[in-house]
Amino acid sequence: MGWEGRERSDEDEQCALYLRNLLQGRRADSESARRLVLIGGESQKFGDPARPWFHRQDREIALRIDSILLAVRVRREQGLLVARATEA
Repeated sequence: MGWEGRERSDEDEQCALYLRNLLQGRRADSESARRLVLIGGESQKFGDPARPWFHRQDREIALRIDSILLAVRVRREQGLLVARATEA
């Protein structure tokens, strides 16, 4: 989604590359992706005292790559996109 869906962001680009590698049967290096996100520009706002609404813990939770064994399936229901968890 980038920044408000208008600008690309480092973390989204890294996530896309990671997922592409998985989908294409290549090795996906979660630790490398995590490190690249941490040094990216958008990541720096987390933990910044001037922007307390970006909690440092939110970034850490988001970077627990492949730690939750479920998938989210999105389907159209009655004209709306509905996301529901499914077993992975």
